[in-house]
Amino acid sequence: MIRLLRLLPKNAASKDEGASYFALFKPLQDIQSRIILFCGVVLALAAGAPLPIIGVIFARIIDHFPPSEDEVVDRISQLLVVGEFPDLP
Repeated sequence: MIRLLRLLPKNAASKDEGASYFALFKPLQDIQSRIILFCGVVLALAAGAPLPIIGVIFARIIDHFPPSEDEVVDRISQLLVVGEFPDLP
């Protein structure tokens, strides 16, 4: 179907011919480019961590609904810590 739409050439590269996602990074010959790529991957992973943690905190609030006043203060402080310092577990 893709060939019918002519989005790919007739001799599209297959896996056997060396077409790989990692082949995109072969031109990164210097160490600075590789360090930037590595830091980008690590920081992207760290940026995705707060959302599941926030979900766990909200689930604890929902599980014990209605929460007491002390529990509300604890959960709000946890949410603020996650929002301020997303890299901390």
